Amino acid sequence: MPTSLNKVNRMRIKDILLFGMYISIAFTETALQRFELFLPIAILLAESYKEEQRENYLKRELN
Repeated sequence: MPTSLNKVNRMRIKDILLFGMYISIAFTETALQRFELFLPIAILLAESYKEEQRENYLKRELN
């Protein structure tokens, strides 16, 4: 009887580890997809901010 309980416990641990790996892979995949969508938007925002700062600097230099 104790050997069968050890087998059950080992199988449960393997199942928990497998489920945890599945969840972590799914989370990582979702995060990467969202980052892939966010990155171009962040780049555009940074470029427009940089251009705005440049324009403000040039206006100050001319005045």
